[in-house]
Amino acid sequence: MIAAEALAAGRVAAESLMTDTCIIDRPGEPTTDPDGVVSPSYTPVYIGRCKVQQTLAQSSSPEAGGAVFTVQGARLDIPVGMGTVATGDRVRMVTAMSNPDLVGNVYRIVEIFEKSWQTAQRVRVEELT
Repeated sequence: MIAAEALAAGRVAAESLMTDTCIIDRPGEPTTDPDGVVSPSYTPVYIGRCKVQQTLAQSSSPEAGGAVFTVQGARLDIPVGMGTVATGDRVRMVTAMSNPDLVGNVYRIVEIFEKSWQTAQRVRVEELT
């Protein structure tokens, strides 16, 4: 029972650092308006508290269609049991208590971390700038 108590305390501690708010959306089928403009569609799978943390000060600069992008990796934490997230889901930062510059950032989930005894659901995300 000591391990379960430690896990519960760890989850409380991890969630106390989740002072930001994000929306995680799952991409759906594109929609076309009456003028023929095609737009992506998204369905929210999670709205709530989170924490963003850059894991390495390292980026890549891929090129596509003649444009060069900077891709930065980071980690997103949400409470355990808050829904199933998947690679390809979009994360939009809505509020950020201690760093307002995060508000408006958009990330894409690229990797899911799963394990027993999680204190937070952690996923690797990339921000395309």
